[in-house]
Amino acid sequence: MLTLQVRGITDALAKVDGIAPRMRAELRTTVARETIALQAYVIENKLSGQVLNARSGAGRRSITSEVVETPDEIRGKVGTNLNYMLAHEYGATIHHPGSVARAGHALRFVVGGKVIFAKRTRPHTIRLPERSFLRSSLRERADEIIAAIRDTIRRVLS
Repeated sequence: MLTLQVRGITDALAKVDGIAPRMRAELRTTVARETIALQAYVIENKLSGQVLNARSGAGRRSITSEVVETPDEIRGKVGTNLNYMLAHEYGATIHHPGSVARAGHALRFVVGGKVIFAKRTRPHTIRLPERSFLRSSLRERADEIIAAIRDTIRRVLS
């Protein structure tokens, strides 16, 4: 007959039970910090000439971050709600139906010394190439984000 006796199991279980809430709180803080850092990286690096040049600043102001927490995960999100920024991120094909210029706003061209007014644009396709600023930023910062999460886990477990 084999008998196994484990001493201190009550203390060990109490210690493990205390780790989970602390781990979740520390990870929430780390994810929030890294999400804000990613948002700042996108605004300062990608939208200031590296990928897109800001004209009005609306694109920069549209970059938001949030931390979403469920019982199973803690997720940081960085994104935009402007359709034209998403068109730049993923690329787009726009089928323009053509239009008639308003009076006084017709396009003016000089061709061979003659002034020609273009009163109508014909239907045409506009292709925007993919200019990723969100996904590329995440790829560039992925190692730093993973390292921060690993450091948090090590710190809580030690």
